[in-house]
Amino acid sequence: MIANQGYIEELRRTDIRRVDGVGRRPVLVERLMRSLARNVATCASVATLSRDARGPDNGLAERTVVDYLEALERLMVREDQPPWASHIRSRSRLRSRPKRHFVDLRWRPPRYALDLRRSEETRTRRARETCR
Repeated sequence: MIANQGYIEELRRTDIRRVDGVGRRPVLVERLMRSLARNVATCASVATLSRDARGPDNGLAERTVVDYLEALERLMVREDQPPWASHIRSRSRLRSRPKRHFVDLRWRPPRYALDLRRSEETRTRRARETCR
C-alpha cells in the first residue's frame, strides 16, 4: 500500500503537470481521483464527479474535471469503457454513458481505488481520534 501511495502522490504532484505542460493543482487532482475511486465501474457523469470532488473551496468546475480526466487518461491511470449497445431490434436498454475505471498496468484495476479509499478512511479515523 505504501508503494501505491507513493505512486499516487507522484501522479498528482508531477506526472499530471508533465503530461501536457499545464500546471494543475495537486489537491484538486487528489479530490478527483478520490471521486473516481468512489465511482469506479459506474456511469458517473462529469457533473456527478464535479459535485463529489468539490471541497471547502468549491474549486472543481465541470470543465476542470474534463481537463483533469483527459490528463489522467493520457497517463493511462483511468479509462472509460464504451457504452454497451445491444442488437438494434432488441428491447433491452442501451447505455448512453461510459463506465469509468482505474487502470493498473499490473492488471489489478481496483488496486489504486482501494488505496485511495483506505487512505481517506485512515485520515477520517485519525481526525476523529484527534478531536476526542
